[in-house]
Amino acid sequence: MPLTRERWELSDGDFVDVDRMSGPNDAPLLLLLHGLEGSSSAHYIRGLLAQAAARHWRALALNFRGCSGDMNRLCVPTTPAKPAISASWSGARAARRIGSC
Repeated sequence: MPLTRERWELSDGDFVDVDRMSGPNDAPLLLLLHGLEGSSSAHYIRGLLAQAAARHWRALALNFRGCSGDMNRLCVPTTPAKPAISASWSGARAARRIGSC
């Protein structure tokens, strides 16, 4: 299943990487978000992408900051009050862009 990696710039100067699987314009669009310590290359994400491809759906697999294999520009320190996953929500907010996909 062919994927195209896109780098989406964020308003804070950082980025998230998104892997796109194309399909017919009128096909459903599946958004996949990996779990903690995962990425778009996780076996469960790849399995879901394969199922979407079999149905001729489009899909986006969002890599949260620091999870795509490339270092992000900004290092977000974590504390007990602000765990690492909370830093990822700005990447999820970038998914608002999905409406135009």
